[in-house]
Amino acid sequence: STSNGTYVAMHNSGAAFNIGRRSQTNYTDGLIDEVSIFNSELSVSDVTTIYNSGVPNDISAMSGLVSWWRMGENATWDGVRDWTLVDQGSGGNNGTSQNMAEASRVTDVPS
Repeated sequence: STSNGTYVAMHNSGAAFNIGRRSQTNYTDGLIDEVSIFNSELSVSDVTTIYNSGVPNDISAMSGLVSWWRMGENATWDGVRDWTLVDQGSGGNNGTSQNMAEASRVTDVPS
């Protein structure tokens, strides 16, 4: 979205940020991996660098990276129903899955 000609992706930084959920009852039915947030627009070259022909690269040193959740690497299971997803970007923004069984985690990457 835009506000006064300036791109504003997350206009309410105090609100919860959800990935794969639009409301309390509308969830994504699919797989999500390698989620990252940048504080600037990415160039085509940046996107090519990130996806490396389908296999995500280590992007921790990329300019503008705010958070990066790999959805598997360094994630920890609570033994009940949730994963803690470690922010491998700037750090400090760890995420928590909701109602995701341990068996639901897929550890492979695209070929």
